[in-house]
Amino acid sequence: MRALADATGRLQWTFAAGAPVRARATCVGDAAFVHADDGSVTKLEARTGTPKWKVRVDAQPIARLALDDPRSRYDNHASAVAIRGEHAYVGTSDGRMVALDAATGARLWEFSARDSIVGAPLVDGGRVFFGSFDGRVYAVDAASGTEVWNADTGAAVTTTPASFNHKIIVGSRSYDLTAFDALTGAAVWNRYFWFSWVESTATIFKSMLYVGSSDAARVSAIDPSNGRELWTADVGGSAWGQPAVTGDRVLVAVVGVLNYLPEHRGGAIALDRRTGRTLWRFGVDPQGNRTQRAVVPYGFAASPALSGGRVYFAGLDGRVYAFTP
Repeated sequence: MRALADATGRLQWTFAAGAPVRARATCVGDAAFVHADDGSVTKLEARTGTPKWKVRVDAQPIARLALDDPRSRYDNHASAVAIRGEHAYVGTSDGRMVALDAATGARLWEFSARDSIVGAPLVDGGRVFFGSFDGRVYAVDAASGTEVWNADTGAAVTTTPASFNHKIIVGSRSYDLTAFDALTGAAVWNRYFWFSWVESTATIFKSMLYVGSSDAARVSAIDPSNGRELWTADVGGSAWGQPAVTGDRVLVAVVGVLNYLPEHRGGAIALDRRTGRTLWRFGVDPQGNRTQRAVVPYGFAASPALSGGRVYFAGLDGRVYAFTP
């Protein structure tokens, strides 16, 4: 893991996590929390990268298969850590939601789902909401880990839920974006994406919801109160990440896939927030042989981040790009 100066990109420090880091770092105050594929969560001093504590949350190191392996589950990311007050919450590859003391790393409780949890949890209203590869969304008590409700989504959930007006909104591999009542788990509305997994975590901004999709290669603006689509934009590839949104723009990371049908092209894109019109696109070239059959992803898989008047994209080529939105 690396920390860069946001103004210049200059390297500030590095931290050897012991395994790939496929979850975004969570920075709160002077601390950064990192979930790595060795199965551990580490709390770092954000200015220096000095470890404060490290605890194992996954029973075993996380093993992942290549995307072109027929056995792959496309579990290409891990749960980030969610912080609320003095508690840290993180999902594990063996299907547990774990609560830790954020100051010490001491384990407070854990809750078992039936399969992997790869999306970060949402902590809201005294509850922890999260989805699982078992095709369900769960609500558990944030203090005790006691289950409050669970709801069927029909297929794996790899995203982080979003919250709007007492609704929990989550995408799934059933090609659906669904809003559930936060208190009861009852479905409030559902929007179907034509044969396209909804792997993107939704962003709520000014009472509007923005979300990407996979094979549909689209980003949509949706009214979160009723699920009505206001606009949809063709972004040319899989919009796996969570959109970053400003007053007038939606910034989207797009994954291209070499030797894949339909054609997907990777890039970083800015859309007009009110209309979905493309304002600019930064395309990247695939690093692979077009004559081979291997499926090779390229472009930008991680969610873009806004800071200091710039937007930052982490590329599958190992580079970080900064743009003026």
